[in-house]
Amino acid sequence: MGQKLWQLTLSPAPGAAGHQVLCVTHLPQLAGFGDRHLRVEKVVRGGRTVTRVTALEEAARVEELAQMLGGGGDAHRESARAILDQVRRAKAPQVVGWSDSRVVLGPQSSVRR
Repeated sequence: MGQKLWQLTLSPAPGAAGHQVLCVTHLPQLAGFGDRHLRVEKVVRGGRTVTRVTALEEAARVEELAQMLGGGGDAHRESARAILDQVRRAKAPQVVGWSDSRVVLGPQSSVRR
């Protein structure tokens, strides 16, 4: 499902606008596909419930994914890193073909010769 949502964010044709997707999930494998990772949590302060949203950088993102996997131990952190590495490889541009005037990179970009 993460790959399908990620594909929605790609430009379908040169010059066409891509899409923006906001996904709320408890699935770490899906959360790993986001370009940004936001942690949303409820906090009770002075008898009131407040929603707090925090943008996560790389280290905090690994910790959050580890928690989503079921804990914060070394094995969970390693699994979280593996998810992010797999996503990076899936998103990396790759040469998928040639045309008369350009190298076609997957999945969304191209380089003119």
